[in-house]
Amino acid sequence: MLLDERYNIYKKLKGIVISGKLRVYLYIAAVLWLAVVTQIIVNKAFRDQFKITDAFIKSQTDEMQSRLEIIAEYETDGLDLALAKDIINRLADSIGLRIDGDIRIWEEPDRVEYSYYKQAKQAFTELKLISLTDTDDEAKMKHYIIARLNLKKSIKSIDMYKKLLEASLNKLGAKNKQITLEYEGVREGELSSEAKRELARMLIDELHGELALEYDEGDLYTAYAYTGMLDEYIVSNGVKINIQLVIAYNEAGKRTRISLATPVMNDY
Repeated sequence: MLLDERYNIYKKLKGIVISGKLRVYLYIAAVLWLAVVTQIIVNKAFRDQFKITDAFIKSQTDEMQSRLEIIAEYETDGLDLALAKDIINRLADSIGLRIDGDIRIWEEPDRVEYSYYKQAKQAFTELKLISLTDTDDEAKMKHYIIARLNLKKSIKSIDMYKKLLEASLNKLGAKNKQITLEYEGVREGELSSEAKRELARMLIDELHGELALEYDEGDLYTAYAYTGMLDEYIVSNGVKINIQLVIAYNEAGKRTRISLATPVMNDY
C-alpha cells in the first residue's frame, strides 16, 4: 500500500515536471515565432521604403535623369482602337498625364501598335499597346502594354510613377510585369580604376547587394550584382543579377557617364 502511494505521488510529480517543461517549451516557441513575425514585418517595411533613387543620388553626379519601362501581358479576346484608347487614357490618368493628341496606329501583317507619345521640357512619356501573332498559334494574338517614362532633374518622382503605373496595370488585369529602372548622371573628367571600383562598392552596399561580376575595359566599366531587396532579377550563367552599373568615359567630351539599372539596362 505504501509503495502504491509513493508511486502515485511520483506520477503526479513527474506530470507536474513534464507540464512545467511543456510550458517552457511553448513559451520559447511563442517568443521565437513572435521574433520571426516581427522580423518579417520589419523587412517588409524596409523593402517598402527601399528606393534605388536614394542610393544613386549618393553617386554625386550632375545632370541626373531616370527612366522607367514596364512591359506587361494583357489578355483580351480582341484589341481594337476603342479599347486601346481606353487603356491608354486610364494609364495616363493614373500619372496625371493629359492626352492632347491622337493615338497613333501602326499595322503590319503580324503586328499592330497603338501608341501615344508626349515630350515635355523635363519629361518624356510613351504609352503603347502591341498585338503580335502568337508563334504557337497563328490564329491567336498576344497583347502587351508598354509604359515608358523618362524624367530629368526630379528623378525621385520616378518611384511614385512606378507605383501609380503598377497599381493601374493591376486594375486592368495585366500580368507578368517586367519592370526596368535606370538612372544616369555625369561627372567631369575620367575616373581611375580604383575610383570606379569604390563607386561600384558604395552603390552596391547602399542597395544591400553582393557583387557578382565586373569588367573594366578602360573607357567602359561594368558591374553586376544581386540584392534580395528587389523582387525582379534575371539569371545569367546560374548567377542571379538585378543590379547593373555602367561607368563610361567619353574622350571627346572629357566626361564620365554613370548609369545604374535594375535588373539590367536595355542599352548595353
